[in-house]
Amino acid sequence: MKLEQVLRVLNEEPAAGVLQPYWRESMACLPADTPDFLNPAALRETMAYTNIDPEEYDPVIRVAGRIAADNALKLLAWHCRRLLFEVDDYPGADIKRWPEMVQALGKDANYFYFLMALASVDYVRDLHRKRGLPEDITQATCSDIWRFLPRYAGLRVRVPETLSWLRHAVVGNLFKVGRHQYIRSAFSGTIQVFRHGASGDVVALAEGKLQLNSAGYFDGDSGIRDPRAWTTYLYANERTVHGFPVIPEGYVLRNDVRLRLDEWSLLLFRDTPVLDMHIPPAEPMPLEASIDSMRRALNLFYRYFPERTFRAFSCRSWLFNTQLQDILGCSSNIAAWQREQYLFPTPAPIPAGLPFIFSHAPFDLENAPRDTRLRRGVVALLERGEPLRNGGMFGLPEDLPHFGNHFYRSGWERVRKRLGLPSP
Repeated sequence: MKLEQVLRVLNEEPAAGVLQPYWRESMACLPADTPDFLNPAALRETMAYTNIDPEEYDPVIRVAGRIAADNALKLLAWHCRRLLFEVDDYPGADIKRWPEMVQALGKDANYFYFLMALASVDYVRDLHRKRGLPEDITQATCSDIWRFLPRYAGLRVRVPETLSWLRHAVVGNLFKVGRHQYIRSAFSGTIQVFRHGASGDVVALAEGKLQLNSAGYFDGDSGIRDPRAWTTYLYANERTVHGFPVIPEGYVLRNDVRLRLDEWSLLLFRDTPVLDMHIPPAEPMPLEASIDSMRRALNLFYRYFPERTFRAFSCRSWLFNTQLQDILGCSSNIAAWQREQYLFPTPAPIPAGLPFIFSHAPFDLENAPRDTRLRRGVVALLERGEPLRNGGMFGLPEDLPHFGNHFYRSGWERVRKRLGLPSP
C-alpha cells in the first residue's frame, strides 16, 4: 500500500508530508510475519525487563494485536519505528507533527506510541551488548520508558514529540547510571571557568553582552524587565581576562575583576565537551544518590568510552533555580544538591519548570493545584509577580572527591579576597 492509502484508511491524511520520507524503504524491508515489536511474547519479555507494572501488560498486548491485525496500522507502526530508530537523518522536529492516532485508535491512541517506546529497548540492548556494558546500566537506561505509558501522556511526556529523546539511548549517547542520566554534549552555559594554579580555587566569569537585572540574573526572565538592567563584557589578551564574576550561588556580581592568565587557567567555555546530566522524574534524590551516580558515571565513561573526553558535569534545569531553596527550605534534597555545584544563571523568557511541576497541561495560575509545598511556593511567587527562573550548574570531575563539603562555595571567600571584591 502507498502511504496515502494507509493514511486515508486511518483518517490521518494531513500527516502525509511528515511521514512520506523513506516509506518505500520501510515497505521493502517489512517482515512477512508479525514484527517482533508487536509480538505478545516479545512484548511481555520487554516489559518485564524494563520493570513495567504487570497490570499494564494486557492492554499493551491487546492494542499490539489490534495493530498487527489491521494492515494499515501495521504498516504505519513499522514505518514510524524505522523513522525513529533506524533513519539517522529524519528530523526530530517532524516527529512532533505525527498524528495523534485518535482517529484510528480512539482511547487506545497513546498505546501506539508506547509501543514505539518499547521498540527502542531491543536497539539499546543490542548496542550495549556489543560494547560490553554492564547489564545494570542497560536495564536502567531502558527502564526510562515507563514515562511513555498512556496514563502519563500529557503528564510526564508529550507524545509523540518526546519520543525523539529515546533516539539518544538507541545510538549510544544516553545512559542512566543510578539516579541520573548522562549524555555527552557541548557546554551551553554563557560563562567561562578558570582555576587558580596555586590554590585550586575556581571562578566563573560571565560572557560578554549579557543583559542582566539588578540581582545578577537574566533580564526578561518570565517576561519581566528591570529598568536598572546592565550589560556584561568580557575582554581577554595574552596576559589577562577582564569580566564579571559569577558567584557559586548562581548570580553575577556587578564588580568587574581581572584574572592574570599566568595564575588562572581556562578550563570550561562554550562548546567544551561536557557530561550533561538529566534528572528523571518521580525518584527520590538524596545527596548520596547523586554523588554515587556521578562517581559511577565517571567510571563508566572512562572505562567504556575513553575516546569521549569531557571537561565537566553540567546541567541546565528548573531544578537549579535558586528560588527553590527558599520555597523548599535549605534541608531539601534539591537545595543540598545545589550547594554542591557551581551554579550560574540561564535565561527563562517564560516561567521555568511549569510542565514538570504542574504536568504538561496548559498552566492556569488561578486554578493551579496547591497540594505540595513546591506547588504552593511557585504559585505564591507568581502571584507576587516575581519571575520563575531557570538555572545551570557545572562540577569539575577532579573536584568530585570534595562533593559533600560545599567545595565551590567554601572556596569563594578565598577567591573574593584574591580578586579584591568587596564583602557581601
